[in-house]
Amino acid sequence: FTYRASDGFLTSNVVTATINVSLATSFTCDYYASPTGTASGSGTISSPWDLRSALSKTTLVTGGKILCLRGGTYRGKYRSRLNGAVVRSAPSEWAVIDGFSTTTLVSAISASQTSFTVADGSVLSYPAGSDTGVGVLAEGELIAVYGITGNNVTQASRGGATGTSPPIPHPAGTTLYVRGTNLWVEGNSTTYRDFEITNSIPFRDRDTTCENIRGIGIQNVASGNKFINMVVHD
Repeated sequence: FTYRASDGFLTSNVVTATINVSLATSFTCDYYASPTGTASGSGTISSPWDLRSALSKTTLVTGGKILCLRGGTYRGKYRSRLNGAVVRSAPSEWAVIDGFSTTTLVSAISASQTSFTVADGSVLSYPAGSDTGVGVLAEGELIAVYGITGNNVTQASRGGATGTSPPIPHPAGTTLYVRGTNLWVEGNSTTYRDFEITNSIPFRDRDTTCENIRGIGIQNVASGNKFINMVVHD
């Protein structure tokens, strides 16, 4: 582009300079994840992984390999164990992680019950017990989750946040709003760049939910990681 500068007084004193701007260099994707990918995928563009699976492929996505996120919205909260990799949106695409996710109770639970079954345990499986914010909000009560196998919560703590309801019974079908960090990073020396992290949960009132129900955008508990050109919503 061309830059023109003047001293503001003499129109003859104008400096014109041409600056060459280099845009992001091209890159080749080694593996792919997609909002419609699957755990059984091969990580190719025609058979991508789901993001939860992709971020656990520590033996494949390493040594500078690039994991490309196909454009679209990845719903849920995610845990990355990758080491020495690059995670970024695919060329000319834009990926968004939206941490707003829910599941439901399969059966009614009592006020003292600390194990129960949910309809979709995958939304709770990152990483139970390692983040004090991991859990669900059920009708105003925070239930912290410390153990889960499949769809079965095996260990939980009831009524665990100031300002939320004490333990109360919940009927089958109760909506559980998932709480916790939206992207938890525990692998080392990986570059994350050119994608977005948000949480579209409609609740913003601490008095009706609990503190930080939306979760932290990124929690980095490892070393040597880089976060470049990220859009992270509060």
